[in-house]
Amino acid sequence: MNDVNGDALRLAALERENAKLKKINAALMRRVEQGLADNGNSFTFFQVAVELEHRIQERTRALEQAMAELEAANFALTQAKRAAETAQGRLDVAVDTIADGFALWRPDDTLARCNRRFLDLFPNQRGMIRPGLHFEDFVAAVVSDGGVLEARDDPFGWLQRRVAYHREPEGSLILSMADGTWQRISERRTGDGGRVGIYTDITDIKRQEMRLRESDLAAHSLLLQATLNSIRQGIAVFDAHGALLAWNHRFSDLVGLSPQALAVGKRISPRERTLCCPLSGALEMAGTRGRTLEVQYNPMPNGGFAMTYTDISERKAAEQALRDSEAKMRLITDALPALIAYVDNQQIYRFTNQGYEDWFGIPRSEINGRPMREVLGPRLFDGRRHYVERALEGRASVFELELPAPPAQYRIRQSDVYSALRPRPRRRAGLFCPDSGHHRHPPRRPRAGAFQRTTGAARGRAHH
Repeated sequence: MNDVNGDALRLAALERENAKLKKINAALMRRVEQGLADNGNSFTFFQVAVELEHRIQERTRALEQAMAELEAANFALTQAKRAAETAQGRLDVAVDTIADGFALWRPDDTLARCNRRFLDLFPNQRGMIRPGLHFEDFVAAVVSDGGVLEARDDPFGWLQRRVAYHREPEGSLILSMADGTWQRISERRTGDGGRVGIYTDITDIKRQEMRLRESDLAAHSLLLQATLNSIRQGIAVFDAHGALLAWNHRFSDLVGLSPQALAVGKRISPRERTLCCPLSGALEMAGTRGRTLEVQYNPMPNGGFAMTYTDISERKAAEQALRDSEAKMRLITDALPALIAYVDNQQIYRFTNQGYEDWFGIPRSEINGRPMREVLGPRLFDGRRHYVERALEGRASVFELELPAPPAQYRIRQSDVYSALRPRPRRRAGLFCPDSGHHRHPPRRPRAGAFQRTTGAARGRAHH
């Protein structure tokens, strides 16, 4: 293009030189004609003719040279023009054949040129896309037509951000279009202050990414489901609207609902919700086949909640068996003619039979849970402390002590305090005290008290 401009300048200079030579020739001719009119001297005419011929020949040669140069310049200009047209044509073909949209914007943000792919990417704006179109008008038309999904919530704000990126381009823009396609826009500055934009359709890439993401999510979901199914507890996760999000097989089995009734995303019915989500404050509920379930409600940050269901039937049965055993033991110990008590390693009564209640004249509820020293009193307790501590250490103790007799009778009671189990290192055993003896009516001179011989056994284990 610079060579073409230089040839054009040289051609213009030659044309000016040719015009100047023509003026000189015309002036010489006028001078000769004027001299002939003033003086008819033949010699003078001859001299002037010779001089004029000489000058005409010089000027003619100069004119011929100028014409040759002009012809060469015209040829070079024609060649340069053809080369420029060929290059422009090749550029047009190259721009139109690329797979991406191309748009060149002038420094004043008006469109200089674009390719056919750019028109294809914006079919609704095809009629207005032509050289001279202002960039903001083009983007505003795309936004007003709803062509960009993310611009629908805040069209004006998105338009401002798009224009700002156009003026200070950095990185790339990823746009989700209304027709389901995705575009990546990359803009760069040109040397003259304009902008060149490349618009790439990345729909296939996005779809591939989505397929890979869905595949990863499916694999993760399978792993999560397998993990949930391996848990012995029933687990169900619900969203804030009560729709089931996830559950395991144990949950279906415990609540007695079929897998079809527990489809993911399905809203559960009120009856099913009562089975799945007893949110009335109950922590235990009846399950299928006579099972007892412990239900825990765990809220989640997104407003949903997770429910865990634990089969506690065995534990409840064990607790009931323990209660039955305790009731049976109490029935037996209450029927025995003896004072029977269990004292832990802190020397606190944990179990007493009816005999204690009859002997001390206070309910067992006021004896159990209280220290021996408090129940017996300092005098009686200090007399047996040594034997109690020996029994707690696992050594059998046999002793006799005088105890106050209950009103209107006295009792002589003989007991053995012994250790049933040897305590482990750093552990102390509890004390089991069967106080055996017999009742008899007092003689005429009732004694103030009776003697008690007590034996204790360590039973159970407790930490220091």
